[in-house]
Amino acid sequence: MQHKSTESIDRIISFVNDFYRDNGHSPSVRQLASGTGLGVSTVHRYLKTMTERGLIDYDGEVIVTE
Repeated sequence: MQHKSTESIDRIISFVNDFYRDNGHSPSVRQLASGTGLGVSTVHRYLKTMTERGLIDYDGEVIVTE
């Protein structure tokens, strides 16, 4: 498994939590990419890795961090 930046992981989790708090639902991958400054494909890879590591629950649509 490739190394994933802890800083990027933290930015993703923080953005998802803030977005959910403000909007009542999780962000789309495009919103997440835009909000974190990462590319869409990079966000997809991070979400997959973060799910495998048990950091989030992502089913392809909804992202749950807690």
